[in-house]
Amino acid sequence: MKRLAKLSITFLLIICLLACAFPPETVQAKSKKKKPSGRYIVTCNHHYDNKYNTLGKYKTIESARKKIKKQSKDIRGEWYVYDKKSKRIVWPDLSTDKKKVKKAIAWAKAVANDNKRHGFTCVGERTRNGCSLKWDRWGKNGDYACSTVVETAYELFGFFNARTYSWKHNLKLRAGGLGYIRGYSSQTIAAALKGSKKFKNVTKEYRKKGKKMLRAGDILITSSQFHTAMMVTSRTLIEGAGNETGREFAPSRPGDQKGGNEIRKIGFYNGFGIVYRPKY
Repeated sequence: MKRLAKLSITFLLIICLLACAFPPETVQAKSKKKKPSGRYIVTCNHHYDNKYNTLGKYKTIESARKKIKKQSKDIRGEWYVYDKKSKRIVWPDLSTDKKKVKKAIAWAKAVANDNKRHGFTCVGERTRNGCSLKWDRWGKNGDYACSTVVETAYELFGFFNARTYSWKHNLKLRAGGLGYIRGYSSQTIAAALKGSKKFKNVTKEYRKKGKKMLRAGDILITSSQFHTAMMVTSRTLIEGAGNETGREFAPSRPGDQKGGNEIRKIGFYNGFGIVYRPKY
């Protein structure tokens, strides 16, 4: 009996020690602890936190950057890291206007190279049905017109916003034979740039010196304000040239079906009469 009593006491002591080592509160706290969600989003669009044109959510900036580095070099400049908590771009470094312009140029070049995601359209995804008109298309892919690819490159980094400008001033344009709709075009770009404090009009200098004064980041607009392009080097530019249908309507499929010629990088050519340059 005495031996049995000793075993019982020993057993109770073991149970007490285990209870002290693993209290119920700790177990309960562990069960309630939620798995942290990804704070950093790898994205290429100005809508940031949505399911379109993103490469996932990550817990650290380092892991998000690794995802970007896995992309091919010709489209790597399209992506950046957005922080959901602070609601801003945290990579690459955009602490100065010069760095912002550099990233805007890299973004435009990458969009032109990314034929899978980006092609040309003047109006929205459901334009063929005459409804839900948009300035550009944001779905699984993003299509742009000549003006919207340039505007978006700078809108991402706060240089100017022709969308807001066009709605505020009720500017209208003719699109796809559907009549006049509110939106923006090269005319709206020119008006928004004129009112922007981050750009200066260098048209007079351009008319005197010609193409030799152009540099990366300059926005080019035709004298008729019908077409817009963006210089990405001192000799080449990015422009939206047209989709596979040859019309302003959004095509049946997003992306570039013309092998890189819908949004393209080409050598500079004459035909532009207005030039705006970012200040930095």
